[in-house]
Amino acid sequence: MKKLLLSFTAFVLGMNVLNAQTQDQKLSVGLHAGVVNYNGELNYLWLNTDKAFRAQFGVSAAYNLNAFFNLGLDVSKGSIGYHVPEMGGFRADLTQGNLQLRFKINNGRMLKEDCRFQPYVFGGFGFAMFKAKDDDSSKLVVEGTDFTKNIGLGFTVKLTQNIGVNFNTLYSILSSDRRDHQSLAFNDQYLINSVGVVYNFGKPKDTDGDGVTDANDKCPETPAGVQVDKNGCPLDSDKDGVADFQDECPEVAGTKETKGCPDADKDGIADKDDQCPEEAGTAATNGCPDKDGDGVADKDDKCPNVKGTKAMKGCPDADGDGVAEFEDGCPDVAGTKANKGCPESAPAPTISANLEKLGRIDAQFQSAEYALRKKYKEHLDQIAVELLADPAVKVTLSGYADSRGDKAFNMPLSQKRAEAVKAYLVKKGVDKERISVLFFGEDFPKAPSNTAEGLAINRRVEFKFTK
Repeated sequence: MKKLLLSFTAFVLGMNVLNAQTQDQKLSVGLHAGVVNYNGELNYLWLNTDKAFRAQFGVSAAYNLNAFFNLGLDVSKGSIGYHVPEMGGFRADLTQGNLQLRFKINNGRMLKEDCRFQPYVFGGFGFAMFKAKDDDSSKLVVEGTDFTKNIGLGFTVKLTQNIGVNFNTLYSILSSDRRDHQSLAFNDQYLINSVGVVYNFGKPKDTDGDGVTDANDKCPETPAGVQVDKNGCPLDSDKDGVADFQDECPEVAGTKETKGCPDADKDGIADKDDQCPEEAGTAATNGCPDKDGDGVADKDDKCPNVKGTKAMKGCPDADGDGVAEFEDGCPDVAGTKANKGCPESAPAPTISANLEKLGRIDAQFQSAEYALRKKYKEHLDQIAVELLADPAVKVTLSGYADSRGDKAFNMPLSQKRAEAVKAYLVKKGVDKERISVLFFGEDFPKAPSNTAEGLAINRRVEFKFTK
């Protein structure tokens, strides 16, 4: 039994452990039992329990001052002594009490305040009252009361929010060196190792009811019912900074702007809602580019470089007659589709038959090129002559590409082809203000794209003459 007690005492002394109080549970009380080890001139060995073991029982209370400190009070009663056969031994009743200032390791910085394992260290002052027993063993005792200085350490293991098991080691030095009837080298001392049960009054606050107390909750205002991590913060499975309960894509990292969903082209529109996820666009066009800003996505815009209307699929219609300007024979006067945008009551402006005939022949290009071929320069020379002969005539040049290559390549290629034709006509004396340029990439093919002949036909610039 004594060897078991010796092992237990060594275990307690080897632990670096505390009381289960928090700022929400300021007051605790406890009951404890322990063993007293005398150390004085008669015995210099702290763990010599075969001759120095005595029992001690007591009560304790502690009040939490703040996250780092609490004030403890304990009072116990038992006996103290040491067996000396030749002298009859030393044994006395011991009543002692201590006021302690405890430094808590579970202060929220070193350990969480309401963690299950709660260590502390302490120091303080107290008293020790010695009274001789009515037998031969107490003949060496000098009765009286001493003041004590004490230090120690301990810990509490929480069993529930209110109940814990406490282990405590108290080392006390008396203010005198006479209680064992010996006064030689140093003042008498004793060590009390105890174990007890503590009860903490009150309940830790958990404002948001997520199971993590406010003292340890880094997100104390989490909405009810939201799953949280050990710090009381909402779960964020994909670690994108958007909590799962607010994340529309909780398993894929995204951005706060897109409610946790990916946004590959960084246009502020989540990929799942973006009709053009690899090209930055606008919300009005569902994430697709809209170069001319007319509210019609480039991919659906028949005139992607000229601001138009949704009704005309992105093409302008200044006179509002439902005929796009590049097809409207009277772009400044409302007309009918049947009369090419001109009023029924007025004949459509006439274009010379020769110019109309020349306009039906497209300028064609080599694959992936926009340089004018020699035979089309001769054709353009004839068109320039007709345009110079009738200054009222305007021409719209529409550039196209075949279906080989992607849109990002074909669209600018079709523009360069139309611009090359315009530059040639201007060089021949035609006023550049009379020439409009449109380009459509691979859209609106004129021939099937599954043959070499069809692809060649689609690499073109078309002419539209109006007055």
